[in-house]
Amino acid sequence: MTFEIEQKDSYTPDEVQGFISKFVQSETDKVRTEYSRKIKELQAKLPAEPSAAEKAIAERTAALDKRERELNCKAAGIPVEYAEYFSDKADFVKLSELFKSGGYVPQNHKQGAGITKDDFAKMNYAQQVKLYQTNPELFKQFTR
Repeated sequence: MTFEIEQKDSYTPDEVQGFISKFVQSETDKVRTEYSRKIKELQAKLPAEPSAAEKAIAERTAALDKRERELNCKAAGIPVEYAEYFSDKADFVKLSELFKSGGYVPQNHKQGAGITKDDFAKMNYAQQVKLYQTNPELFKQFTR
């Protein structure tokens, strides 16, 4: 949008302010119109809200899935309280074998170095550096 400015030799400050206000308003309207158009386009792309029936079906499906996991746990000899932690695709036969065998036991688990706070206090600097390099978590516990 262009403005017709009447040609004069001089303008009063109020006239200049009026020209500036009209120009700013025009540019603001252009931007607002452009963004309103973009918003409408994006809103048209949004998925529709699920209906009450669709929500009810989803709730029933979730309840059935939960019940199925509970039954699978019970059949596999797994405590039913754990059912909520399993996905629908969980292999309950394999889980049953793990529970019956005592569960998973890590093989390369770091054991405590058997060092007490007194032992740490008696160590020289080189021994403390070695402890830091081999077990930084234990070192941090002693240096707090």
